[in-house]
Amino acid sequence: MKHKRVYVSFLVLLSLFVGLTASAQDIIDIPESSLLRGRIEETWFDLPIPVLRTKEAEVIQSMDGTYFQVSVEDYGDQCAIVVAPGKVEKVEIYSGSGVEETERTMYLSESPGSWILFKDSKTGEPVCIRYYFAINTEVFLQFRRSSSVPSEKSLADVMVYGEYAVKDVPVGIPLEYFYDIGIDDVLSLIKLVVPWATSSFYSSLYSDTLQMTAVIRENLPRFHLLDEVAYDEMGHLVSIKTGYPVYVPGGYENDLYVSSAGFVKWIVDGLVRPISGTGILLAPLEESTEELKTGSVAETKSKLYDTMLALDWTRNLATAMVSIYSGRDYEYGTSGVQLNSAPFNGAYIETAGFKISMLKPIFYYLAVTEPGRFYLGAIRHMAVDNDGAEFVVYNKCAAFFPAFDRNGKFSVAAFIDGKEMKIEDFMKDYGSDFIQLVRIQSSEQFFPR
Repeated sequence: MKHKRVYVSFLVLLSLFVGLTASAQDIIDIPESSLLRGRIEETWFDLPIPVLRTKEAEVIQSMDGTYFQVSVEDYGDQCAIVVAPGKVEKVEIYSGSGVEETERTMYLSESPGSWILFKDSKTGEPVCIRYYFAINTEVFLQFRRSSSVPSEKSLADVMVYGEYAVKDVPVGIPLEYFYDIGIDDVLSLIKLVVPWATSSFYSSLYSDTLQMTAVIRENLPRFHLLDEVAYDEMGHLVSIKTGYPVYVPGGYENDLYVSSAGFVKWIVDGLVRPISGTGILLAPLEESTEELKTGSVAETKSKLYDTMLALDWTRNLATAMVSIYSGRDYEYGTSGVQLNSAPFNGAYIETAGFKISMLKPIFYYLAVTEPGRFYLGAIRHMAVDNDGAEFVVYNKCAAFFPAFDRNGKFSVAAFIDGKEMKIEDFMKDYGSDFIQLVRIQSSEQFFPR
């Protein structure tokens, strides 16, 4: 197909021109099926839907020796042709004589290197092609046909954990031309629009974050939750409100007693002590970082209920770390610690913060663009007073550690109130709330009390 070769050559030249070809770190161990796909267009992709539905799955070896399974999945209004690489996994087989461990080759439709063509069940026309280009299969690229664009063009989307990083980006290439275009070429194309989504990452950049996460986990059994307490700069347990000492029962001196705010201070103090020999002073953490309109409901409620504590506390902790790391005194407004944007539509609202229900894709984005950092969050909750009036309160603090491991697998460790939560559970439990985030540089020099 002469015209197809022209399009492929264009993509290759484009990638060379802009210098944005995906590095080996991006697609490490991601199988490539483009040459194989070029061999099965007539025997699979061009078949009528009734014939496709009768096709048996077929395992085919690519030129580099990788085995792929080509199969059909019926979704009613759409029919999907799946080209999935094989992955050898250990499985346990239970029988009357016991449990036997063996190896089995699995072909999963949503696996790194999978390629899926969706066709309209009525017309047989291609409607979407999906590339699973990353180790994390909830991050993928797709090209779609749409009635809003001519048939000789396509629309591109990048999905990250259920959210659109980009959507409806016009691509001047017909959908059929992606039948045998490889991962390298499509990544080079999409990098022009959303470079971070396919950026290189190096596991060494996350070693400090992962080490801090491990140390916190080791200490979690020691924590007990108490209202309005924290450890001061000398490591003494005190009341946040009064500064007076808080005494713990005898025999429990090695345990840790914290409030929500005290817990995140314990984390940050673990970074400060190796540098300064003491923890962070308590009083500056309560200094206001938000200017409330005089006489407003927000100002009135803040005086009655201390509604801004978590917000001021996390912002001032992060600002203190910037000052300590840099050796200069910063105020919150000039520290650069606040996060106020994300590439996902509706993820951030200036007056409220980030949608907690969208935190996982947000932290994926941050892990790629800001490697080696962790984040403190102040949860924004709507409360109701005795008269039934609603008001905003920042009532809890949390800490988040997004990272890629040495295999390229992404995860987010979420800590709140002296315990760890799965990020999915955190998003579910606080899904109706918002959160303000600040950034702090991770460090291997982390020695908490």
